[in-house]
Amino acid sequence: MDNEKLAEYVKKSAFSIGKQAKIMGMSRSCWYRKRKGISEFTVPEIEKCCYMFKLNKKEKHSIFFN
Repeated sequence: MDNEKLAEYVKKSAFSIGKQAKIMGMSRSCWYRKRKGISEFTVPEIEKCCYMFKLNKKEKHSIFFN
């Protein structure tokens, strides 16, 4: 996973970190661990990220499958 690319989308998002975690269906601490690469994303979580940040297939692959 490319943490730096994901961090760009997190910063650009209109949603707060707390709201992002809520959309993802996890706690703020769990969302932090996912974003930092401490815990891995599941496929459904990747899809939620794509929805939340409006990622296209190319962006999705460059962040999660590099």
